[in-house]
Amino acid sequence: MLIISERKRPLSEYGVEVKVRLVKLNKTQKWLIEEVKKLLPETYLDTSNLYKIMTGEIKSTKIETAINEVLDINYTQNAENVNS
Repeated sequence: MLIISERKRPLSEYGVEVKVRLVKLNKTQKWLIEEVKKLLPETYLDTSNLYKIMTGEIKSTKIETAINEVLDINYTQNAENVNS
């Protein structure tokens, strides 16, 4: 059973998809960040930015595409509750 603790901002559908895939792969968010950095060395990504992407607070098509590639998922965050 996957238990996601209470958060200030709930995960978006995309964030849940990423989190579930990480659990299935037995990998951490830190691992995901390092793998994304290998694909996008010129792009800044840290735990704070990843959290914001996973909650839908920020949107980065470039980073989301890299996350999808690393995790082998086919999901994009539509403009669901994204602050401009």
